[in-house]
Amino acid sequence: MDRARWDLALLQSLQKVVKKNPCCDTLLFMAYTTPGTAIIHELLDDEVIIANLDDGIYYSIRGSGILVWQLLLAGHTLSAIESLFSEKYGEVPSLSPFLDRLLENNLLVAEECLSPSLPPLNWPAAFSPPELERYDEMKNLLMLDPIHEVDEQGWPQRK
Repeated sequence: MDRARWDLALLQSLQKVVKKNPCCDTLLFMAYTTPGTAIIHELLDDEVIIANLDDGIYYSIRGSGILVWQLLLAGHTLSAIESLFSEKYGEVPSLSPFLDRLLENNLLVAEECLSPSLPPLNWPAAFSPPELERYDEMKNLLMLDPIHEVDEQGWPQRK
């Protein structure tokens, strides 16, 4: 199946899951977003780097966590994402522990379910468990950054 047909099939599958399971108050059927502007992220070749500008801690997401992160930010529920992974890879372990770690580290917050979109995804040939690594070695250096000492007008300010 070519890439466009596969993406269309995945989107149709997601729409079926959302119709069958409307938003409810369980984490499995919630949508997620980053909590404000303090969380920044960048997709690199084989990882997503996330930095929390409020506490100076940064994170690395690898493996299937990259796809989970992208789909969560595109408005998909964990239930829909697990369905996608099952269609692509067959039986896969629950992704709930990975989502729990994202929530525990305040990298995501729950929000109302919105209409999800399907971002361009690079599906690896085989499933690899999602990984979230936390780094706080540079916390003190990041917190010394003068950007952390600004008001609502931002930095730098022209005089």
